[in-house]
Amino acid sequence: MARVRRLRALPGRAYLAALAAGFAGDFEIVGARSAMVPPFVHDRLHLGSAWVYTAFLVVSLVSGALLLPFGRVADTSGRRPVMVAGLAFAAAGFLVMPAAPSSGGLLVAMGLLG
Repeated sequence: MARVRRLRALPGRAYLAALAAGFAGDFEIVGARSAMVPPFVHDRLHLGSAWVYTAFLVVSLVSGALLLPFGRVADTSGRRPVMVAGLAFAAAGFLVMPAAPSSGGLLVAMGLLG
């Protein structure tokens, strides 16, 4: 029975949108951020390894601080606005990172990625 429900959900626009948003979010979290930040910090900013850890700490702190408030917003307003806003902030973070090549710009970009 669960298999039949999954197959019916597949062609639905809402399911495909959630699937695409999940893929984009996971790509940002696991792929792009983890692969791009360490070389950017070392090669472009010429900062030490401690700054890589600091950058990822900022992401974790911001993400943890926003988890419950935006979970409540998602519960009351729906998941779509929260997902769209989260992806927009992540895109802004990836644009800020190379545009502001300093330690402060790195921290702002990582805050947006959180």
